[in-house]
Order: sequence, then structure tokens, then C-alpha cells
Amino acid sequence: MLSMFKEDIDGPYSIRRILAFILSISSIGISVVSLNYARYGWIVFLPPAMFLIASIVLLFFTTWTDITALISATKNIHGTRPEAFAIPKPTDKQPSDLG
Repeated sequence: MLSMFKEDIDGPYSIRRILAFILSISSIGISVVSLNYARYGWIVFLPPAMFLIASIVLLFFTTWTDITALISATKNIHGTRPEAFAIPKPTDKQPSDLG
């Protein structure tokens, strides 16, 4: 069960995933408590909404890290080099000097 919080199979634990889990569970608890105060208006539901937004942002950055790692691994598998996509530097030579 705790392997879902790890970066890799044998890697370190991801603080983003742990914080997203804590914020998600906390938002459920805060939502239940805020139902008792619903008579004061919708403002009592802002803390649970902020907790959920924060957990989604944390999960997005964790997923984005995994996606970039996957893309770089795919590029390395196919043998493409980063310098193959680089823009060539301009030279001081004129076209007539090249021939």
C-alpha cells in the first residue's frame, strides 16, 4: 500500500504524493464539519475547496515529473540527440565564401 507514495519501485517517498493524500483526506473531514455551519453561507466551503485544489496541483506536478521522465526515456530509446534539434549558430562566412 505504501508503494503508491514512492517515486520508483525502490526509490524514495514522494512528499508531493504524501501531501496530496493528506490534503485530500483532510478536505473530506473539513467538508463534513463545515456542513454544520452551512447556515452561515457558502464561505465555509472555501477551506475544503482550497485543500482539494492544492492536492490536485500537487498531483499534477507529480504527474508532470513522471511525464517528462517518460519523454526523456523515450527519446533516449529512439537514439535521438538533443543537439539534433538545436538551431545552428550563424557563421561569419558569406555564401560566396562557402563554395
